Amino acid sequence: MNGRTTLVLLAVTIGALGQTTTWNIDCQHGLDHNVGTLSAPFKSVRRAVEAIRAQRLQSAEQSLYAQAGYFAAMDVHITGLCELDNPLRLTPPLDNNVSWIGDGNFTILSGGTQIFPQHSNVSDTIVVDLAAYNFSTSLLGTLTGRGYSGDSAAICTTAFEASAAELFYRTASGESGNMHLSRFPNRATESPQRSDWSKILFLKGTSLVLDGTLSPQLALWKDEITRSGSVWAHGLWTWNWADSHRPILDTVPENASVRVGDDDQHNRDVVPIRTGSGAQGGNVYVYNLLSELDAPGEYYIDRSKAVLHLRPPVAAAEPTNVCIWNVSVTRSDRPNAVWESLFVPGTSSSKFAFQGCSATAGAMGQNCAGPNKIAAGARLLLDTSTGKVVGEGVCCNDVTNSVASATPTNPCTPPFPHAAPPPPPPGSYHVSRLSSVIVARGVQGVSFRNMEIRYARGAGVVVDGSVNVTFVNTHIADHGMMGINVTGGSVCAVIDSEVSGTGDAGVVLDGGNRTTLEPSGHTVYNSSIHHNQRWILNYAPNVLLAGVGNSVKKSELWAAPQMAIFAQGNDHTVEDCDFHHLTQQCSDCGAFYMGRDWTYRGNLLLNNRWHSIASIWGQTNVVYLDDQLSSVNITGNVFDQTGPALLLGGGRDNVFANNVLNGSSTRVHMDARGGGGTHCMRACDMPYIFADAAAYASCMANKTSCRSAPAVVPFATSPVWARYPHLKNLLQDSPCTPKYNMLSGNTLCGGLSDIGVSSTQAAAWGSVVSNNQVVDTC
Repeated sequence: MNGRTTLVLLAVTIGALGQTTTWNIDCQHGLDHNVGTLSAPFKSVRRAVEAIRAQRLQSAEQSLYAQAGYFAAMDVHITGLCELDNPLRLTPPLDNNVSWIGDGNFTILSGGTQIFPQHSNVSDTIVVDLAAYNFSTSLLGTLTGRGYSGDSAAICTTAFEASAAELFYRTASGESGNMHLSRFPNRATESPQRSDWSKILFLKGTSLVLDGTLSPQLALWKDEITRSGSVWAHGLWTWNWADSHRPILDTVPENASVRVGDDDQHNRDVVPIRTGSGAQGGNVYVYNLLSELDAPGEYYIDRSKAVLHLRPPVAAAEPTNVCIWNVSVTRSDRPNAVWESLFVPGTSSSKFAFQGCSATAGAMGQNCAGPNKIAAGARLLLDTSTGKVVGEGVCCNDVTNSVASATPTNPCTPPFPHAAPPPPPPGSYHVSRLSSVIVARGVQGVSFRNMEIRYARGAGVVVDGSVNVTFVNTHIADHGMMGINVTGGSVCAVIDSEVSGTGDAGVVLDGGNRTTLEPSGHTVYNSSIHHNQRWILNYAPNVLLAGVGNSVKKSELWAAPQMAIFAQGNDHTVEDCDFHHLTQQCSDCGAFYMGRDWTYRGNLLLNNRWHSIASIWGQTNVVYLDDQLSSVNITGNVFDQTGPALLLGGGRDNVFANNVLNGSSTRVHMDARGGGGTHCMRACDMPYIFADAAAYASCMANKTSCRSAPAVVPFATSPVWARYPHLKNLLQDSPCTPKYNMLSGNTLCGGLSDIGVSSTQAAAWGSVVSNNQVVDTC
């Protein structure tokens, strides 16, 4: 039998077995003794997995095709709130080639348990017995230290630090309700403020005097420390780019001081604690105190008794006289995007207030307290008795070139109707329980569509060594660590989705082979990643790109205390994205960051827009290439009223071309921090140790690192690495001098008179600054 005949017979077998089977789950009304049809759905996800595996095992007994693991595609349709009793663990071959499909209206895969607090007033404190929901004291877990890892060249992508049980609130429209542990000082608003932090006024060792604390207050804290042993401080202790959590061991009310312990066993603070009198560090807040439960949206769990105390988030008052508009939004360069500006025809004399936004003359988008969204198709309610628009979903950014209109529906023309529509269903409370919601290892052809994935204590979704695992039109939210963690494998994707409310990073994409430079092709596409980093502020990006050949395209990355993207590795692409409201609580940081390795090469930042990037602590950078990071191509971007568009910290072979720099502070900073020549080639110094195998082995003999193996790649010997200019002979070519950079063809406007780097100085380093044009208007 020849090869062609074999393929024909295999195709016949595939055709015979390839009929798609559909299963159905209704987590509210189904029964697990049903057969899984639309009219008799299963109740649990676990039962559907059992049915799929059983059917495939039966087919495997009948066919060599199925025995090899090639099973016909299956669809699983899911509706309702599905609280899993264990993570959905997918393994090959029986779990391959399955599409998990929500109903697009209300489907939640939950790693938590819904609770039902009884309250009648949003100002009341509510007490809930969690034991009644089968939470034991051990199941609730304990708070632990976590934070900055001490390595800004690479972030561990497989080191998980799951949270203790947390409380989450989901609004009726599916947004996260922003619950947080009780704290001092209180958080002023949803948008970060300096007042969210207390300054360390004085310190002696690990005894601190905090701004604003009073002796009676500290006496209450002392009692709680004695009773629970779990009062914590989250601090920007030394630098505003490195945070960690420390236990509070004791208070001394007589001198208004507190004594803190170490942040954890890793000793993550790079230098001792500072006072808050300088430009960096000395900022802290204290949390997990019942005595500080005094603001809406706060909660406290007595983990020794399994009792929850909570203050509900502030609820919007129901409108009395309502007119409803259907909203359409357009923008010429991104017709499918969502934007903020709203003009309601015929209401120019009204003043509208909506989720922190206020404006006159019917225009939204001014005096904005925090970024939100308005999407095409949204419904806005105008309370004619107050002249305010109420509801959820408005964005208040500084987008231009947008046109929005709102068309009245029903008889919503003056005089306005006086009958309000029925109030929306109330939000819901959930306590996280499972370590993850989905764990897929080694599978192929699996997709999740049209659903929410919420309430895990660790990573919400773990995808390891898998191929073509996709998340389409999903909302991955409210997890203790990152939303989705992809390591190894290839062509896994997050598409048309939203990732928010996580305790750590948003999305981690780590794959490809740094020895052979084989790409993995993982991607985030046309998605919105925002409001993550609840537990770890720094080096927990909205998207982490690691390995080789991953991408973020046509997406919106916003609302982060530090960086939107941290990249490590080679040949990553960030293209056609909108970056805004980033670096909000850091100093000496950037919205995009790479650093400290000469062999991270071939990375692209193309045609992105960067705006509203600033910190409560002062000016920050947009693109930060730290400590001799090299070979990033930054082309076709718009930097609109930002701080420095580029910090080029001594690296080589970087291209900064054909960008628009609008604003007097958007200039480029470039330096020779490596010292020139071979000055930086010292044992245990980065990036030198990552370019010399012997130096790395000597330096790291007794240390641990989360860098992917091999730490030192064959850049000087492998033919595939010859694609990167000037790299093969790096160590013989004055590696500590910023050579071969090009800053050319950029447009400067908005008061920017020069690019910030002298062409004479650049030439002395072996780089080029040329043909950058100053214009009056952008």
